[in-house]
Amino acid sequence: MFDVNSVPESPTDQVLDWLRTSPKTRVSSSREHAKGKFTERQYECVSDGNPAIRFRVFVSWNTRYPRVSFSAGLQALLPKRSITLCRYNAGGHLHTNRIEKNCLRNVAHIHRATQRYMESGADAEGYAEETDRYLDVETALRCLVKDCNIRGILKDDPDGSVRSTPDLFDPS
Repeated sequence: MFDVNSVPESPTDQVLDWLRTSPKTRVSSSREHAKGKFTERQYECVSDGNPAIRFRVFVSWNTRYPRVSFSAGLQALLPKRSITLCRYNAGGHLHTNRIEKNCLRNVAHIHRATQRYMESGADAEGYAEETDRYLDVETALRCLVKDCNIRGILKDDPDGSVRSTPDLFDPS
């Protein structure tokens, strides 16, 4: 654990990994709003170990092309700034990793914040890797929730397991 007020401008990969994977719980109702061609839903969460550490989960999809243009992500809301820790993006666009200079062409990919990218002046989450774990926004959100240890966003089945499809369009 660390003091949230002392997170440096470029946190170490260890701190970024801890922020990504530490247990979190949703504490607010979702908010949905239109952003141009996109609809975005947001959830506020807190760290289970330190409620002073706050997070935002966001899910965004193109209302005309939701199968090829979507993103689900997690931001750490730190006192001096927010950091997008990860984004689970659709494959409907080209992504280039600026430092490595390799391109991901029209494949789903996961962005992760890294110390190296932050220190280079690039977007914290500028680095991305190809994935075959999801093909739609609902499954991307499911992967994000699992990978980032977030409770309270997906509805649970009576036996305690997460349903195969979250009700993304249920505002509760």
